[in-house]
This record gives sequence, C-alpha cells and structure tokens, in this order.
Amino acid sequence: MRISISCRCGRSYMVTPGSAPKAARCQACGASLVIPARPSDVAAERARRRRLWKKVLLWTAVPIGSLLLLALVVLLVYIRSNSARAEAALAGLRAAGEPTTIAEIVPPAVPRAENAALLYQEAFDAAVEADDPYCVLDDFRVGRVRGTLPVEDRDRVERHLAANRKSIDLARRAARLRRCRFDLDWSRDMNMLLPHLAPMKELVSTLTLDARWRSRKGDVEGALESLEAAFACGEAFDSERLLICHLGRTACFRIGLGALRTILSEQAIPVEAARRWIAHLGTIRGPERFIGALQGERCLGLAAFLRLAEDPESFGVEIDDRIPWLWTFLGLDDVDRAEYVWAIGEMIEMAKLPYWEQGDRLAAFDAHIEAMPIYCIGTRGLAPAIAALLEQEARFRTETTAARIALELSIRRSEGRPWPDRIDDLGPLDEVTGGAIGYERGVAGIRIWIEAAEYSPDVWFLVAGRLVGWQETGISHVAWSPDGRRLVVASEEGPLHVLDAASGRELGSLGPAPAPVAALTLDGSGCLAAVLAGPGQVHV
Repeated sequence: MRISISCRCGRSYMVTPGSAPKAARCQACGASLVIPARPSDVAAERARRRRLWKKVLLWTAVPIGSLLLLALVVLLVYIRSNSARAEAALAGLRAAGEPTTIAEIVPPAVPRAENAALLYQEAFDAAVEADDPYCVLDDFRVGRVRGTLPVEDRDRVERHLAANRKSIDLARRAARLRRCRFDLDWSRDMNMLLPHLAPMKELVSTLTLDARWRSRKGDVEGALESLEAAFACGEAFDSERLLICHLGRTACFRIGLGALRTILSEQAIPVEAARRWIAHLGTIRGPERFIGALQGERCLGLAAFLRLAEDPESFGVEIDDRIPWLWTFLGLDDVDRAEYVWAIGEMIEMAKLPYWEQGDRLAAFDAHIEAMPIYCIGTRGLAPAIAALLEQEARFRTETTAARIALELSIRRSEGRPWPDRIDDLGPLDEVTGGAIGYERGVAGIRIWIEAAEYSPDVWFLVAGRLVGWQETGISHVAWSPDGRRLVVASEEGPLHVLDAASGRELGSLGPAPAPVAALTLDGSGCLAAVLAGPGQVHV
C-alpha cells in the first residue's frame, strides 16, 4: 500500500508505510519528512508501551513494598525492644526490692485506737481561724515579733489560743500515737485528693504559736510539748510515700525549726531535752524519706502512663489530641516509661550525694531531658519539676544542721562551759554550697547563720546568760530573794511577778503594785517586798 505525503515546498511523493514511522528528506528543498506507520501498527505500539510501563511499575513497586515491609518489621522489633527495655528496668527495680506499683506503697491498715489520723481530723474540725488574718498572729507565728507586745495584740494571741485550745490538746494527744494513716483513695494515682495537707500545716502553725507564747511566758516545758506535737504532725506524713506529702512533712518541720529558734533565743532548754532534740533532728534530716517519696512518685508516674491515651491533660502538658493515640500505637509509651524509670533512678542517686557535688551530674541530667524526643511526654513533663526539689531538700538538711549546732551550744551554755571560738569540731556544712555555716561569738551571745545567694539568711541567736523571764508589759525593776531561788519582777503595769530563778516559771504574783515603781527590795526572809512608788510613797 502506497500513500502520498507532501512537503511544504509543494512537491508530493508516493511512499510505502512501514511497521514504524520513518524519517525522510524532500529531494527538492531538503526539508525533513515523516513516513507514517501502517494504521494496524499504531495499536500494537500502544500495547507495547503499556506493557513496558507495567514492567517499570512492577520493578519499582517491588523494592518500595519490600522497603515498607522491612520498615514495618524494624518498627515491630523497635517496639518489642522498647517494651523489653521498660520491662527490664522494672524487673531491675523489683529485684532490688523497690516498689513499682501503687499497691506496694499504700500504707498498711492501722487499728482505730492506734491511728493518730482520727485525732488529727478532730483537731482540724475544732480549729478556729483568726478574725483578722493579717494581725499580729502571723508575725508572732514566724518569730518576727520581739520585745513587748501592745495590750491589744497580747489579747488577740490569748483569745486565738484559747479558741484553739481543744485543737491543740487533740494534736498533743495525737503526738503520743506513733502510727498514722489518713483515708486516701490511692486508686486515683496522680489525681488522688489530699485534703489533710493544708489543715495539717495550719495546725502546725497554731502549735508553734502556742510554743512561742509559752516560751515568752517562761513555760519551757509547755513550749517544748507543743513543739514536739508540731514535729509529730510532720511525722504523720511518713507513711505516705508521695512527693507532695514529703513537701508537707518538710514544711511542718521548717515551721517547727523556726519556733525552736525562737525558744532557744529566749529560754535555757534542759540539757536532757536538748540532747533528745539533737537525736530527733538526726532522724528527720536524712535522705531516706526523700528517696522513699521519689520511689512512690515513680509508682504514681508508671500508673499514670496507662491513662495518658485517655486523658492527655493528666500530665499538665499541652499536646495534640492525636499524639496519645499515635504514642500508644507505635509503642512510644514504652520508650517514655523506660526514660521515666531512668530519670527517677538518677534523681535517687543524686539525692544520696551532697547538693554541692550534684552540679555536673544535674547539668548532664537536664541536658538529657532537653534532648529527649517530643514523644517522651511523661518524662519531659514530670522529671524537671521533681529535680528542682533536690536543692530544697538540701536547704532543709542545712537548717536542721544549724538547729543541731545551736542545741549543742545551748548545752554548753546550760553546763556553764564557755562557747568555742570556732565550731569546726561540730562538722557544720551548708549542704547547698558546701561552705561552712556562719558562726560569730560576741559579748552578748553568739550567732549561727546560713546565707547563700539562692535563699535568704537563716539566723540563730543565743544570749550569753539564761533568759528566765519575759514580761509582755515591760520590766522596770528586779530583786533577788535572799536564798537566790526566786526573782521578784516589777512590770510597767500590773502586779509584781514572782519567778523561779532556775526555770523562769511564774510562781505567783503580788499586788496590784503601785505604778510607776521607782525601787524594789526584799526583806531578809524573802517574804516581804518594799516598793518605792513615786515621791515619798513606800509600799510593803
């Protein structure tokens, strides 16, 4: 079959088409011509091209599919290895005897007759708030009030303590019971309610207010009894291995240490009581409770991982709603769980070291947390906040060290021994900075202080003599009894007060005394007092 093709120059040619298009040239002008293929061969060419594309797709899809299958296998192996890593970490904890579930940290049951929590609950219910939350009570609680109080402020303190006498007595009774267990719903893990934390802190504040007020009045025994009850409130948290409860425990102790500082500056504590307090401080300052709280927090965190997919906000981190589902589907929860176990374990090891030796290790810990992938939701959300507590724990241990030194020196004061020029033999160290605790000896007394850039100064002051009396109205004259066993004190207002010279306890009063008192003396028997009150007025 021949067909005609034409060139643009107008010349025509008769050609025979082949199985495929062919190129040719015009003999007249040399232009390029195309001899088309036969019509039946066009369909065959199209079919050939389709077969070629199928081969290309087949040879491309097979490697891609193989790669996807390999990636799926690698992902499954990765998930399996992460799960094995997390289980290995938990198995290591179990082998070491450390708790891994909430059931292991739930406090054991306590018989009602031995449970101090029931008395504490009654004390909470009997507590009465101050009429004016910004009155002198707050200043007196924290030891900011020194010297004479105005009459209206003294009345406020007395009324507040009288209104809370039942609560104070219940707390003192609870302090005699050594076991305590509050009724908490441990099945709620991190969402568990702790309604006893705030009332307990308020109760401690009331007890220390009572201790300071009794110390001001010379009742050292009563002041120490209220102070012991305040410290017992902190010990009531010992069975609750949670960080928040440990913080409540530490807060109670720090409030109590402030009251002890005030009592030591005002009164001479009996030697046996001082030694008992030194031993007591040694039991509350160690890292064991903090380490136990970290272990308990780890149990809560592991339980909370199981709820993350259902409640993403349980960690307090803003995340996309799709992330928890993907997080669990890909097995990234096991990665996070293993990292969380490592992070708490690292903090436990750091807690065993003095804080000033934790610097490099803590910096490496922070860098590791920052470098964690975004899918480590739990660890990134919880670990940094927990790590910040390491310094607070060191600060508390330093405060207890300062209290122990002050008690040691108060014993020297009571025994009549001179105070040392240095306190290096007592081994004082600031556990935050690693430096020495400040000490200064003067004519009027000594000062012991903790001071660093991270926190405000904490000063203990012991006077050189024994403080045996403190009258709120101010003292104008003092006279010894002939046997040296009693003191008669004339105040600026009110009767004459008779104090025991050894303890400062008030034995009675004489009066009302005339005011103002210009002179005061006792007869040889110590039974009669002569008072000069104004010009020419002598009263016996």
